[in-house]
Amino acid sequence: MKKFIAAILLLVLAAGAAVLVKDALDVRNPDYAVAKLTVTADSVELPVSVAGYQWSFLFDRQTAKKPAPVIEQNLSAVTLLGGEKLELNFSQPVLSYTVRQSQNYSYEFFDLEGEITVPFEPGGYIYEVRAEFEHGWVLYYFYIVVS
Repeated sequence: MKKFIAAILLLVLAAGAAVLVKDALDVRNPDYAVAKLTVTADSVELPVSVAGYQWSFLFDRQTAKKPAPVIEQNLSAVTLLGGEKLELNFSQPVLSYTVRQSQNYSYEFFDLEGEITVPFEPGGYIYEVRAEFEHGWVLYYFYIVVS
């Protein structure tokens, strides 16, 4: 019985140590710890840029990356057909999010609600997604071209 209790105690200690080590690594490299966004349209994955975030770790340690303006983002365009549904999937449970759109690099964004689909009007469209999570928020951008 003593060996069984000792084994369980060692497992609990190892799990606690693993959590502390992972948290320490995440604090050193928060770009890998913040939630990721995957955007797909017709099974095509779009490149997404993380523009900024504020994230909390264990013991209320926080880190932030000041949101860079969209003009400073290195956005790769993906050409899509109008009417395709854009699906947003987050790597962590999301509390809430907003999606905004700008056309032809006007940098004037307006809110989108409901199902997000690719516009039918040809041109370039930048999307801004701001998502709230249990540990903070993240600002993402992606760019599509409608042919």
